[in-house]
Amino acid sequence: MDSQLSIITGICLIVGTFLSYFIQYFKLYRNKNNDGISHYMLVLGSLSSMTNFIGLISVETHDNVILILPLLQMITPWICIFIFYSMFVYYAKKNHKIRLFTESLLLKTTDKNNYIFRNIKLGFFAYIIIVIILWILFGFFSINYKNNTLYYYGQTMNIIASITSVSMWIPQIIKSWKLREPGSLSIIALAIHAIGCVITFVYQVFMSDQSFLIGFPYLIGAILETSVIVLASTNIC
Repeated sequence: MDSQLSIITGICLIVGTFLSYFIQYFKLYRNKNNDGISHYMLVLGSLSSMTNFIGLISVETHDNVILILPLLQMITPWICIFIFYSMFVYYAKKNHKIRLFTESLLLKTTDKNNYIFRNIKLGFFAYIIIVIILWILFGFFSINYKNNTLYYYGQTMNIIASITSVSMWIPQIIKSWKLREPGSLSIIALAIHAIGCVITFVYQVFMSDQSFLIGFPYLIGAILETSVIVLASTNIC
């Protein structure tokens, strides 16, 4: 019974993750801008999801216990937030061209827009490079997985995931505090995702018997996401 409940919970988490992000994708596509969304939140969130997945697969490879469902449940947020991040960069580029065209008509130029877009491009390419490096390290340590190097590498990734999952929402909280409106950030998607984070924490730590460090980022994420929802909904209320 516990095994069946764990499987059902894991499948529901995967479906719920796709659902919450699909709602966000739709709002971003409908608005066709990245207003209200923090670039630094997406950078840190992508790093958190990626390092969390690498940490899990590293520890399980070291222990010779590969659990497919927890791995699928962990890789889903990484895939979804990367799509979100890619859409953010796409609309940032598109809106940057529109601003440049408008400024050319008004015979007015501002360095601020160029600076913001340059940071977005650099952040995205830096993230891609980090992904490649971390997976190369995983492959290198996996060759000698019988020693403890791979295990410590996995635990290091889990610690990084915990730190980035806590810090990722701070820039979004600041941005939502300044705007006091969601912009292209979906409140419904955040609410679904926050609930999913709590369930994920319970699933990973208590149902799948994973390390507390693996589930901890989701618990903190749920708390901070709730703060973003409250701040972004101020004007709506």
